[in-house]
This record gives sequence, C-alpha cells and structure tokens, in this order.
Amino acid sequence: MEHFTATNFTLLEANKEEIATLAHALSSTTRLDILELINLNSGISIVQLAKKLDIAVSSAAFHVDLLHKAKLIETASAPGKHGTLRICYPLTNKITIELPAHHTQNQYNIFSYNIPIGSYNDCFATPTCGLASETEILEQADSPSSFFSPRKVEAQIIWMHHGQLTYKIPNYFLEANDPQEISFSLELCSEAPFYNLNYPSDITVWINGVEVSTYTCPSDYGDRAGKLTPKWWSPMLTQYGELTKFSTDKKGSYINNVPVPQSPTIDDLKLKETSYISFKIGIKDDAVNKGGLNIFGEKFGDYEQNIIMKLKCL
Repeated sequence: MEHFTATNFTLLEANKEEIATLAHALSSTTRLDILELINLNSGISIVQLAKKLDIAVSSAAFHVDLLHKAKLIETASAPGKHGTLRICYPLTNKITIELPAHHTQNQYNIFSYNIPIGSYNDCFATPTCGLASETEILEQADSPSSFFSPRKVEAQIIWMHHGQLTYKIPNYFLEANDPQEISFSLELCSEAPFYNLNYPSDITVWINGVEVSTYTCPSDYGDRAGKLTPKWWSPMLTQYGELTKFSTDKKGSYINNVPVPQSPTIDDLKLKETSYISFKIGIKDDAVNKGGLNIFGEKFGDYEQNIIMKLKCL
C-alpha cells in the first residue's frame, strides 16, 4: 500500500497554520527517524516503531499522531496477536515550501553584452604573454606585438605576466535609461611560467577609467585539465580559472557580491558622459602581488562564457 506523492506549499495567509503544523512535525529528530522508518517500511506498526527506536509505545504513538496531523503519514487498524494494531503508511517523500517573493526585476531594463576576450580595444603586455585560439597559438608566444594581430578576435585564452586590456562597449541605450547596477563576469587566474598553484596576483578592474576593485587571485591553475580546454594545449600550462564577478551599484562596488570597502558607486562611473563604457582589467605597477593574469573565453577553461557585461537600469 504505497501513496507516495510530492507535497507542495506556497506560503499564503490561508495556509500558514497548516505549514506551521508541518514544521512542528518535522522539528523532532525522533519524528524524523519515525518518518524515515515508515518510508522505508511501508506498513509498519507503532509497536514495531517503538521497538526499533527503543522508546515507549506511548511515545511512539504521540509522535505518530503529530505526523498524521501534518498529513505526512496515514494510519489504519489491523488485527494483531493481542488486539488491534495501528499500522503506519507514508503519504509523501518530498516536501516543497515556496516563500512569497516580490519580483522586482520586471521593473528594470536589463542590458547584456557577450564580449569575446580578444575584442579588446587597447592593450599592454609583457612576457610571459600570448594568445591562443581553440586550435593554436596566435602569432608568437611571449611577443607583445602578437597582441596587435587582426587574429586577436579568435583568442580563447589570453595571458600576460604584467599588463592591461581595455574593452569598450556602446552605451547608446543609456539615453533613455538610468543605470542602477553594472557587472562584468569572466573566468580568470594568475599567470606564472607553466603554472603555479601558490602564485597570488592582484588583479584590478577599472570602469570608465575609475578604479573599482582589486581581486587577489590565489593561483595559476594547472593541476588538472580544464573542462573545456582543448586537447592540444600542453598539460604543463595553465588549464582553468575562477569565474569572478565585479559589480557596482548605488551603494558601492563588489567582488563576487562581497562589498569592497570605500569603493566607488555607479554614479561615480559617469556612464552617460561618453559614447561607450570602458572595462579595463590588469595588474597595477604598484601591485603587491604582481602575479599576472589569464583570461579564458567560452571554449577554454571551466566555464562556457566570454566576458559578460550586464547593466540594470530604471
């Protein structure tokens, strides 16, 4: 006799009492043990439950009553050796409670750009440095001049021991919109010769020329193959990075949603004052940890994405 169903609740004023009863029934480890036994042994008696848990039959009956009241189990009478037995059956094996939420996103206009990592407008790099596509090294490794190749747009990994890359994105859509939050997410890591798991790097981000934040990446990751990294790429080289998000809103700036102390707000970025939004990433000359930079495209590393810019506006 199996009656397994999924129990779903949306928290409303009309069913708060029912959900409170459910929560109370689940608030005891003994009742959770009983619920587990009933689900594993459909058709188990209260006497058997008491014996398995080494508790009094009266205690087991008390807990079963609460589970029954919460509609987690059902019970039925059956004849036994010394009278009538109360048999327990499961009613559900999954419980979902959905809390009400105010969906405020609809009041915003969300603008998003997928920025290929090789589409930078300006650059400066020093060896070790280079670019590679999905199939080969572009131009010549460790030659800064390779960064000016027309083939740079094919890049799926870019690396540099020191330097900076600048990307420019059109902002014509801001004429009729008020920016509230801007974010850039990308996969990155430090850059050491070959790779080095203990190689921190202070990676700084500027938006519209304003220094927003600096993230200290702990490693140049090469201890395993990247999930998307092509097979031709040497296993002795950098393989993957960390998906890192830099964002700025009306209150300040954030790295992976963690506030950066005394950081600029989106108003400080003056996003409407030029004909584009600039995003610069690199290593400062006075960085404490000059550990370089790797940036991964959608066909390299662990994450199938390029640089993603999102702008939330009113």
